[in-house]
Amino acid sequence: RGDISGFDSRRIRTAFHFYDYSVNLLDHERHTGIYWVSKADSLPYWVSASPLRTLLHWWMERNDCQLLHAAAVGTDEGAVLITGKGGVGKSTTALTCVQAGFHYLADDYVIVRHHPRPTVYSLYSTAKLDPAQLGRFPALQPLVRNPHNLRDEKALFFLYPHFGKQIPPEMPLRAILIPRITDGEETRLHPEASVVVQQAASFTTMAQLPYVGRHTHEFFGRLCSVVPGYILELGRDLKRIPPAIRGCVEDHARQPRGSALTLGALSAPAPTPRTMQRSRHHHHAAQYR
Repeated sequence: RGDISGFDSRRIRTAFHFYDYSVNLLDHERHTGIYWVSKADSLPYWVSASPLRTLLHWWMERNDCQLLHAAAVGTDEGAVLITGKGGVGKSTTALTCVQAGFHYLADDYVIVRHHPRPTVYSLYSTAKLDPAQLGRFPALQPLVRNPHNLRDEKALFFLYPHFGKQIPPEMPLRAILIPRITDGEETRLHPEASVVVQQAASFTTMAQLPYVGRHTHEFFGRLCSVVPGYILELGRDLKRIPPAIRGCVEDHARQPRGSALTLGALSAPAPTPRTMQRSRHHHHAAQYR
């Protein structure tokens, strides 16, 4: 994660990242951040997609927010977080919604606040996608920034200014979704326990960001206690993903805070990883990476 044992205090945060060979330092007293690399033109492509990530993570902690590893999209009624480990369909789901005209806040990292009301904030207008999936996103193909390196890299998009009208600075958060790849055509939502949602939402964030600990753990606990969570069963037909998410957002936008929601597929019992057949997962997973 970049932690440097013995080089962290209440005033100074310091981290070193091997992947871009960078030193990151934040002086909380002087409100000064330093990001040092020997050669800026040697930075990996994914660093340009989420620059200064560590410094922003520390600064958000000071401001009662959290940098979260998740995608976020929404309608005029509000947004959903799409979270979980890599390869479960976050990017595919988010970019499918972009092509359907949804608002876009993140593909990989987003800022979240839970008080006074759950809110998501757009930080980067970038996205990354497995090159094998480019054919499914014709509207995005002209925006690929690294077309000559796709043998070794994911396709990198800068969605601003092309999709600028779909990128709001912030949106109210209505639900947290955990994608699961299925072998059916339909995309469905099933309620999930808050403890499961908390584990899925926090795992990759806590594994990637330096010095995460009590603040981050408690933040996820509070967020998941007030924002409903769902398993998002992703079907083969990508066109059916946006309507399912739109329905979830609109349903919760109309519900008083804290009231139960029971609508159609949303009321069905949530599946667990143990109940999902491994063969089905491997058969269908490549469509969403």
